Amino acid sequence: MLTRSLNVIGCGKVGKTIAYLLRAHNLTSSITLINQTHESSVRAAEFLKDAKVARHINELPPASLWMIATPDAQLASVAQQLASAPALDSSATIFHCSGSTDSSILSPITVKTSNIASLHLIRSFAEPTHAIHSFSGTFCGIEGSAAALSSLQKIFTAIGAQVFEIAPESKMLCHIGHVFASNYLVVLIDCALKLYKEAGIPDTITEQFMRSIIDGTIKNSYALGTTNALTGPVIRGESALIREQLAALRSTYDKKLTHLPELYRTLALGALSIAEEKHTLSDETIRLLKATLEAPASPHIS
Repeated sequence: MLTRSLNVIGCGKVGKTIAYLLRAHNLTSSITLINQTHESSVRAAEFLKDAKVARHINELPPASLWMIATPDAQLASVAQQLASAPALDSSATIFHCSGSTDSSILSPITVKTSNIASLHLIRSFAEPTHAIHSFSGTFCGIEGSAAALSSLQKIFTAIGAQVFEIAPESKMLCHIGHVFASNYLVVLIDCALKLYKEAGIPDTITEQFMRSIIDGTIKNSYALGTTNALTGPVIRGESALIREQLAALRSTYDKKLTHLPELYRTLALGALSIAEEKHTLSDETIRLLKATLEAPASPHIS
């Protein structure tokens, strides 16, 4: 594949990872980047070794590939600026890396080039060096113009991504799925850790059995499907135990845990929905579970 020049607007964790991989696979001949501050641009250029730095979008040189990896809130503004950027021409392919926003936000750029797309890499970019070394096999959802998709599919397949197309109108729902599978999974793990600490269990012990619980749950969910993998008091119809657990959470005075009763109740209602799909609980048991979970909390009197 021919090497190409790359401009990066917003070279943070995602931008640095992708730019690094493109260079490592000889898919770019030169990299020029720009961040919100010059200091941040310089740090990103140092990470990418010999990348060049621009101070303004209009200073970016001509490039065959343009990547926008800014926060979503800045995409519209960047698109407007690029519409008048002197270096952008009809041969360029330009894409943004948002998980929830589709390529139509780049429509101002179509006065210069119709090769626009959005691309979302389905993985965590908490630390670029780790992301670079573990990138192979990462799934990548893309949508946009036919020419842009053809180009990006080749490029990202070459750096190890597994590319699939997604309809523009489906991006938001897909991204919400990622939020549940990644971000909110971290929240649930954090809730469990706080409860174990509140219960006085040493961290060294918690770390060991937590890993076993999480790994086993994930494996069972894939092997059996979520309906058959679900365990616990809801799927067993234990409304009395659920009532006791909610009471225990509501009596916890630690301010860090005050959100847990409502979170527990909401997740239990989700578990009840799964339980109903399995058809193993009687109608009366389901009624009791719903009554328990939907009952208002008793006011606490101190």
